[in-house]
Amino acid sequence: MTAGHVDERVVALAPVGRDGSAIATLLRAHDVACEVCTSMSELRQRMHEGAGALVLTDEALDGVQADAFFDQLRDQPPWSSLPLIILTSGGEPRIAHLLDLAASAAGGVTLLDRPLRAATLLRAVDVALRSRRRQYEIRDLLDAKARLAAIVESSDDAIYSYDSDGVVLSWNRGAERLFGWPAEALVGGGIARITPPECADDASDVTRRVLEGQTVAHLETVCCRRDGTRFDVVLTASAVRGIDGRPQAVSVITRDITARKRTERALQESEATFRAMFSISSVGKVQLDPATGRFLQVNDAMCRFVGYTRQELLARSVLDITHAADQARDRHAMRRLLSGDAEDDDVEKRFVRADGTVVWAQVTMNVIRDEEGRPARYTAIVQDMSRRRAAEDALQARNAELELTRARLETAVEASQVVLFTQDRHLRYTWIHNPSLGYAAQDVVGRRDVDLLPCAEDALHLERSNGR
Repeated sequence: MTAGHVDERVVALAPVGRDGSAIATLLRAHDVACEVCTSMSELRQRMHEGAGALVLTDEALDGVQADAFFDQLRDQPPWSSLPLIILTSGGEPRIAHLLDLAASAAGGVTLLDRPLRAATLLRAVDVALRSRRRQYEIRDLLDAKARLAAIVESSDDAIYSYDSDGVVLSWNRGAERLFGWPAEALVGGGIARITPPECADDASDVTRRVLEGQTVAHLETVCCRRDGTRFDVVLTASAVRGIDGRPQAVSVITRDITARKRTERALQESEATFRAMFSISSVGKVQLDPATGRFLQVNDAMCRFVGYTRQELLARSVLDITHAADQARDRHAMRRLLSGDAEDDDVEKRFVRADGTVVWAQVTMNVIRDEEGRPARYTAIVQDMSRRRAAEDALQARNAELELTRARLETAVEASQVVLFTQDRHLRYTWIHNPSLGYAAQDVVGRRDVDLLPCAEDALHLERSNGR
């Protein structure tokens, strides 16, 4: 033993003669820690601090303080039976009296008749200390059990156990809260109360596997509350083993995962909706790897637009099918999206189809980030702009043709000596070429004939002659 360890030291009290010092010298010589007391009050203090065994001469038990000593022995915790070695020389009557007195207060008493050999005392002390060590082991086991019981009782999870017949053996507060059954109502009853009929076979299988020595970990199933409502749980079941090591009962830890399941179902529905909208959309939709720009997902509309199969696109990056003149601009835009300098990018660009033809598209792209803010993927909507581009090109060509025609007409008009003009519905001139009667064009525009001719009759005659 370790010298000086209070839990394993021998505490001695021999108030008469030199027995105390002799005992201490002998024990210390054999590496046994020993402390000699000079009074019963000091002995009781050392007992309170901790001791592996007590060695007393019978003289130490005489006096008024002996009763207090025996009372202290009676007040030991349930696991403790402090070994007591009494050295006596009083004959049979004295020995019988001491045995009765000590046995009523202490569990383990050894009487040694003096004079005695050193080996006898050493053997008695060794037996006493080994007995004390076993008591400490029991103490530690009880402490561990108490701590475990406190942890189980205070756990938010439902923790319970039942035997091979399905009889509930334990039921913590977490189980009370989760299932709605108080412990006094369920302990001693059947565990089947918390199992819906449709899950009875699964529950029996768990019991069978655990009693065969297996551990069932993270099993997701359904349980039933006291009011009959079903709810999703995840449970871990393991064996409670007996002294022989064989499984005797089933211990279960159960956690409510209703909220998680609800979230998972909502996520699955959302993903299904997204996949449906992604795949049936009439415009191209793609997802890209933010590191490489490679296609991660493409829909049918995108495949039709660029003339590649889905497998062919998934083996390429977006720059592989981008017109060479647009690639530098795309790289810059993608870097700005990754860095956060831009939230999205909207541009008209050209793609090169599988057959080599060039098509125009309106591309709107942004970045999806994970919970830590890191880029997870690009998403982009690709709209075919080829028809609009063709219409715009045709319109530009028509406008150019009209502009040329107008220029030619203006040239012809300038060379003509004929009076040409336009008037609004109030007969005011809006434009005139080669005006007569000495007027300049700016003098005529905005006026009527009656404003320009000195005689109203001539003006009316002119209007009639002009067919107005």
